[in-house]
Amino acid sequence: MQLKLRRAPERDVLDAGSSSVIGLDLVAVGTGAPGAVAVIESIGGTVLLSVVDADGQRGPSIPIDARVSPGARVTVPMAVAPARCDPHAFAEDKQGTRFPVTVRLDGQHRVTLTVAADDSTRAALYDAIRRGCRLPG
Repeated sequence: MQLKLRRAPERDVLDAGSSSVIGLDLVAVGTGAPGAVAVIESIGGTVLLSVVDADGQRGPSIPIDARVSPGARVTVPMAVAPARCDPHAFAEDKQGTRFPVTVRLDGQHRVTLTVAADDSTRAALYDAIRRGCRLPG
């Protein structure tokens, strides 16, 4: 399975400090043998970003339960919120846009993959955090 993150700014609610919400899409493309289904079970937050569930509650991870067959492309809308707004943490970030994703393969084997934001998504996330936390640009 290939995983990537894509910004979804149309779902942003910024300028609310630590209550700001940043829209993301988790995009999965199924790989592997025909009939081999992978299930994305959950995604976790990072040092900079908490994941937000459908009810608006933050947590260390949120359930997803998305089935991905070989060759299929599945987009999972999600939201994150600044986990902290102190400039020090933001300026020294090294892992804040690398999210742990738990996947179950073949209905049995559970693995945790890390999906890292590409350069443009990372820049867009940093910009959203700056705006949401009202940090200088």
